[in-house]
Parts: sequence; C-alpha cells; structure tokens
Amino acid sequence: MKKSGASIQFSPTDLTNYLQNPYITWMDRLYLEHTDGTQPDASAGEAILIRKKGLEHERNFLVQLKAAKKDPLSASMSRI
Repeated sequence: MKKSGASIQFSPTDLTNYLQNPYITWMDRLYLEHTDGTQPDASAGEAILIRKKGLEHERNFLVQLKAAKKDPLSASMSRI
C-alpha cells in the first residue's frame, strides 16, 4: 500500500490481506494516513521474511508482465 498524493495504491498483498481479514488492511491504511509516531507491532522474524519474499515476488511478476508487453492493471482509490 502506497500513498501518492490523494490516492492510495493497493498491491496484490493488500488484496490478499483484505480477503484474509479486512482489519489488516484497515490498520495498514490507518498507519499510512496517520503517521503520528504510532508504530505497528513488531513483527516476528519469520513474518518479516515472508513479507520480504512476497514483495520480491510481486516486483518480479511485474517485470515479467512488462517484458511480455502486457500492461498490468493499476487501480487506485482516492476515497474508500
């Protein structure tokens, strides 16, 4: 999940998290929009590794799509 101006860009991981439990995405968005020094709970080492590998997979998949001349879908929502 990234903020770009007034828009928020959601990644495939955000969709997966939402389908697993909408609260996860809600908290991620809250943290993204209200960076008042509040930090999310520290993640266990295993969770950090899984997240890192997931993001790496998403980046590699986008590279493959672009190399195959396929335009990945880009969706943004300015208001939820």
